[in-house]
Amino acid sequence: MVTPSHNNICTCFGVPKHSIVDAIRTYNIKGVDQVTKVTCAGAGCGSCRRQIRDIIDQVRRDEQLDAIEEKKYQQPKAAASVIPVIKQLRLINDIVEKTAKAKKIKIKFNSLDKHQVNIEFVDNDYAKQASIIETLQDEIETKVTKGLVVVAK
Repeated sequence: MVTPSHNNICTCFGVPKHSIVDAIRTYNIKGVDQVTKVTCAGAGCGSCRRQIRDIIDQVRRDEQLDAIEEKKYQQPKAAASVIPVIKQLRLINDIVEKTAKAKKIKIKFNSLDKHQVNIEFVDNDYAKQASIIETLQDEIETKVTKGLVVVAK
């Protein structure tokens, strides 16, 4: 015998709401008969079938709202992510050019790979390179973004 509970939607088979919701989400259920096949809810007297329909409708509405929210937050990120990369490249190039001019040394900004700024020293003045890399690192972290590492090739 099924123990009655006020958490159960189907009192005939003792099926709680969370079991119905889980079945709807897991099996992408669209109708009451599908819920009945999976959980047995609604297979007895049938008085809970309207409640099951309401639960299906609520789960579908929640999924639609979740999809709208997810889309809303994804689109700006995708569109906005291109602009900062272009700005980052310009800023890094400007920083490298200004530093090279100030230090009177030729430096070439080659690329930006993931978290790495690749530069090339045209002059082989190794004594200056370490301090210039440090200067570039500080400038890039201050003006562009943290987490980029300056690497000389």
